[in-house]
This record gives sequence, structure tokens and C-alpha cells, in this order.
Amino acid sequence: MKSSNFMTTLEKPFLYITLGAVFPILLFLTGWWGSYLWAAEKSIPYFALAGLALGVVLDALVLKRLVDGAYQIPLGTMAFIYIFYAVGVFGFCMGVPLLVVLMGLAGGYYIGRRLKYNQAQPVDARRTMRLTSIFTSLVMALACAGALVLAASEATLANQINSMAKDLLGWNAGFDKQTILWFSLAAGSVLVTGEYFLTRAAAKITFNQ
Repeated sequence: MKSSNFMTTLEKPFLYITLGAVFPILLFLTGWWGSYLWAAEKSIPYFALAGLALGVVLDALVLKRLVDGAYQIPLGTMAFIYIFYAVGVFGFCMGVPLLVVLMGLAGGYYIGRRLKYNQAQPVDARRTMRLTSIFTSLVMALACAGALVLAASEATLANQINSMAKDLLGWNAGFDKQTILWFSLAAGSVLVTGEYFLTRAAAKITFNQ
């Protein structure tokens, strides 16, 4: 049975969007940054657009087959796609890793559906769920570490946080940089732990449905 015949109404378009965006975005960025090192500045956008166009062509050739076999794609490939989007979300949020948590939810849902489609035995399913949860929590840990490094390198961090607290809450906090970094470390630990359990819960629920 094709994976697409197993999918729910919303699942198939979600996978079309998720898998379909990888080639255009990746090749657009490759064209931009790859040409940045050697091409004339005015020609960089053309290389980026050429990469985007190539990505669209690749989608036209292989996307339907990828979606039809979405639950048979090698896990290493899916791990790359997960990291790709996690980096994108991290960058979009300007180095704040909070929304990366949602990636664990999506990863858990996918792995639960994949295990159910492949009729995995309970012992194998539990092992795969555990490993997937470890993987997503490690990605979250890297995101939190990156955010902490960015925060530590920001000379005006304390002023920015205190100003934000005053503007939003009317609170004269008076935090120093060290306090903010320790709080960020604690919050990051909560996010990493929460990512593990969120991924595992999502996988279990979708596998048992």
C-alpha cells in the first residue's frame, strides 16, 4: 500500500508542503551563499533564482513519489529535513529557540504514523520512539546552546531585557547579565526535557490511534 493511501485528509497536503519546500529553499540558499564567495555581487540573485528554479523542477519530477512513499523515506533523510527546518525556525525567531519545540511535536507525529504504517512490533516501536525523542531533544539542546552563545556575546543584553520588561510589564527588573544567562540556561534545560516528552507523547498517541 502506498503511504499516501494511509494518510489522513490533512496529512497529505502537509507532507506536500513540508517535503516540497526543501529543494527550492535549499537550492535557493545554495545558489545565494555559494555564489557569494566568488561571483560579482549583482549576479548573486541570478544564481539564487537559478537554484530556486532547479528546486521547483526537482519537485515536479520527484515530489509525488516522495509523498507517496513518505513513510518509507530513509530515517537519515528525514533527520536531515528535521534539522533543516529546525535551523530555519531558529533563524526566523532570531535566535530564540522557543518555537523549535513545535518541531518535536511534528517529529513525534510523523514517527508514530510511520511506525503504524509499517506495522512495527511494540518493542521496536518503543525503541524507535525513544531514539527519536533523544534526537529531537538533542536538536533542541543545540538550539538552546546557540541561543545562549548569542546572548552571552551581546554586550547590551541586560539593558535590552530590562527595557523590555519595563515596556511590556511596567517592571523595573534590574537584572544583570549573569542572572539572565543563568535563567536562560535553566529555561533551556526545561525546553530540552519538555521536547523529549512531547515528542514521545506525540509518537505514542499517533501510533496507538
